[in-house]
Amino acid sequence: MLRALMIFAGVAILSGCAPFEAAPDAGSVPQDARAGVPQDQRAAAKQVKVFAAGTQAPAGTTVLGAVDAQACRSLLANGSDSQADALQQLQPKALKMTANAVVNVTFNTGQKNGLSTDCWETVTASGSAAVTPN
Repeated sequence: MLRALMIFAGVAILSGCAPFEAAPDAGSVPQDARAGVPQDQRAAAKQVKVFAAGTQAPAGTTVLGAVDAQACRSLLANGSDSQADALQQLQPKALKMTANAVVNVTFNTGQKNGLSTDCWETVTASGSAAVTPN
């Protein structure tokens, strides 16, 4: 009986650490920076220039609107999220707004409840989609 209880407890613990496939909602955070981005747009998105907050954008830059993206660390054992992961999601969003740059980019790190969202920590990249002169 004790052995059966130990096996049950072990399975319950291990299944709790498995990725949870929930229906996406407004609060969900994509785990893969390439999720939902067609292959042909990935190369174009990489060409979107990024200007960090405090960096001067070229003269004649036109701001189109705010854009933000999040990267998720889904397992506690994974390395920490990187700003690059968040940028890989930010650039395609800016491209969809017909931007060729993102200006005033900032990063914030936050924690989420890993049990309900399968996301232990997030990195959020925020900025303004913009068009810069060539």
